[in-house]
Amino acid sequence: MSGSQSKKILNRMSNELNAELIPGLIHEVNNALTGIYFNLENCNEILSPEHPALASLHDITCGVERIKTVLARSMQIHLNTMEREKGYHELESLLHNQIDLLRIIFPRTTKVKLVRPNAPLHVFIAEHPFRVVLLAVASLIRQALPPGKNTLHVEILPPEQTAEAIKKHGGAVLASSVGISFVVPLAPPEGNPNAVTIFEPAGDLTLENAKNLAGEIGAEVLFSTSLPEYRAEALLVFPHIDINS
Repeated sequence: MSGSQSKKILNRMSNELNAELIPGLIHEVNNALTGIYFNLENCNEILSPEHPALASLHDITCGVERIKTVLARSMQIHLNTMEREKGYHELESLLHNQIDLLRIIFPRTTKVKLVRPNAPLHVFIAEHPFRVVLLAVASLIRQALPPGKNTLHVEILPPEQTAEAIKKHGGAVLASSVGISFVVPLAPPEGNPNAVTIFEPAGDLTLENAKNLAGEIGAEVLFSTSLPEYRAEALLVFPHIDINS
């Protein structure tokens, strides 16, 4: 892959991650505005009807309400767009289309090994947010990778294996699900062989951000590190769709 192609992919990844982080930013701004709104209401209650500041407080309150309305509409547009883009996809094909992006995130010294399922597995999802969640998960697990030659094991798991993996991660198995497992080695920390590296934020992207992104598309992501194997794993779980039923 040429340098110009890599740059285009990285720019696209950056734009998509920024676009998908917008709902989280809307949520944070809305929370801040809610606090401001209630403080304004308290001021209105304790000030006398003749107080000269009441008119200004009223204008500020109206402004906060207008901003909250715009934020609510923006979020609804985002959710409606995601819903319209949903479709049935074979998970292996969906993932295979993103392998080049995974190779961009990880160093050239890291080999990407894909383990395919024995039978087709289907999900009902929009391709764009799937790619964004995949990139978010890969960006975080990349932080745990030791220097040197490594292998990223990516395995598509059928429902039975997914259920076992969820239990291993300490999650709750609620329905038939399929999963994508990402496993990379960890370097034993110097001076403390009984500790493992935790997932560090990738820029503004944190574990909580990645989990929220997955939740927006009806998926779940579980992260773990394990001893004595010294490995890090991320499990991305989706509802399984049986297109033959």
